[in-house]
Amino acid sequence: MDEPTGDSGTRRPATVGQRIRAERGRQGLSLGRLATLSGLSKGFLSKVENGLSSLDERRTLHSVADVLRVPVAKLTGQPYDPATRQEQTVRAAVADIRDVLYGVDVGESYEDPRRGLDALAASVERVSRLRADCALDSCGPMLPSLLFDLYGHAARSAGTQQVALPLLVEALHAARDVTHWAGETELAYRASEQAVAAATLAGDPALLGFARFGLVHSLGHVDGRHARARAGLLAERGADELQPYSGGAGPAAEMYGMLHLTAAWSRVLGGANAEADAHLDEAAETARRTGDGRAYQLCFGSTNVAAWRVALAVEGGDGGGRVQELAREVDVAALPMRERQAGHWINVGRGFAQDPATAPHALGAFRRARRLTPMRTRLNPFVRVSGERLLHEVGGPEVRQFAVWLGIIPR
Repeated sequence: MDEPTGDSGTRRPATVGQRIRAERGRQGLSLGRLATLSGLSKGFLSKVENGLSSLDERRTLHSVADVLRVPVAKLTGQPYDPATRQEQTVRAAVADIRDVLYGVDVGESYEDPRRGLDALAASVERVSRLRADCALDSCGPMLPSLLFDLYGHAARSAGTQQVALPLLVEALHAARDVTHWAGETELAYRASEQAVAAATLAGDPALLGFARFGLVHSLGHVDGRHARARAGLLAERGADELQPYSGGAGPAAEMYGMLHLTAAWSRVLGGANAEADAHLDEAAETARRTGDGRAYQLCFGSTNVAAWRVALAVEGGDGGGRVQELAREVDVAALPMRERQAGHWINVGRGFAQDPATAPHALGAFRRARRLTPMRTRLNPFVRVSGERLLHEVGGPEVRQFAVWLGIIPR
């Protein structure tokens, strides 16, 4: 939904608060009733609707969307209209990825693959590197044909399957990330579901843990409290299955740790902070055994656990000084993937924006993320929500310029 800016005839993009107020009005729901059902205060929601505060914690935004029975994307405005040629390229690629993900299933093949497995393996390696760099406009267009050919090989003889299935899981993970970053939550879940099916056929515990990590992360973004509750349960179940491999180093142990991190994230989203702390502690202990790993480009290790502590503090609403303190413990340069570094700076910026005392420093963190991965940063809905907050609480030409770049105010 767009809101008019005034006599000029141009239109101003709606804020999350404006979308909440419009949806509440359509449903005839009073502000007091929304407050009661969501567990948020009426005063806070009034400030959100009037642009004086923001829903910059994922769980509070989910709680409002659940009460209104609308997708979170309806409140954030996703998927966003492409603002650049690169974003248009990604949007077109997402349409083709959707066609493949719903047109083929694991174990099915309608046409012979056009490329052999050696060529496909090289393409998967390139796609994985591009994904780790968040080069969405380069990675996205490669995925539809890559996925289709890998589905074809995975439906062949057992020997061919064993080579094709791990490649298919990695390609599906890249598809999950591209569609998720483009704001297509349901499509990202479909890619994750397919990855789990392929990994299950492959019979490799570490590969299955990797696929389940993606599925849990996707479920955590799906609308509805039951889906988010299931995310935590699946993370815990997956970690339990990998527990026999957790005593040393290697991919299976790293995936054990990653599943505990996602279990902690899921519990924070559900408000169960004590349970989250237990999972985080187990991940930290595992990282001391594994060291900083590279399995499946997830960067599990003590450095990554420290970065997750920042992310969990932000999702739990412990921003400001607490995020500042935790961020000092993260050696960002030790995170080998550009995508992971940018994600960390996004979380730091969000955490700073939550507290008026640290809000002036948020823009610096977001700028670091922008330099690393401009498209991913611009398309992140919580960067936009934080941008709305900074406009009100910090202001100034630099914040306004950043808000224009994000697309939350007109040029």
